[in-house]
Amino acid sequence: RLQAYHAAWPTTLWRGEIATSREQISQGLALYDREAHRRHALHYGGHDPAVCGLGHGAMAQWLLGYPDQAARSVREAIALADTLPHFPSRGHALWFGGIAHLMWRDAPVPLDYGERLVALGAEHGLAQLRAIGGILRGWARAQLGEGEPGAAELRQALRAYIGVAKSQLSFFYSVLAET
Repeated sequence: RLQAYHAAWPTTLWRGEIATSREQISQGLALYDREAHRRHALHYGGHDPAVCGLGHGAMAQWLLGYPDQAARSVREAIALADTLPHFPSRGHALWFGGIAHLMWRDAPVPLDYGERLVALGAEHGLAQLRAIGGILRGWARAQLGEGEPGAAELRQALRAYIGVAKSQLSFFYSVLAET
């Protein structure tokens, strides 16, 4: 059941069914048991389901008008991921925490998370994490006054991302267009 919710919440969130996604996240996280589900990161999606739920939950909460809950969700996702012996889950927490802070227009945090993702991806040979880190870092740099260098990094990172993944492309294209 947990994995059914885990599969459903990003689908509904990215389709714009935000309240439904938030409910699926809540129901899925209620089932989560760290010990019982510790192997799920290896079998389903390549990341811990609670880290994923908390990360997606942050975006859903923000979009529904609950910024304090959203910020708490980001902190909980990163804190949980930091306790797990699974670096892709740490990357996932930084990824969705970075996107949440990007949505909040809080450029210093995506800059930090982007740098951490680039380093984590380089250390472990994960092109997707490096690319997402570059997208976050490029956007943040542009917002913090490095317009063209930041936009150039974002474009390059987006090209790298397209080479390894296709999810969330419309969101990343909108980030590029805005930048």
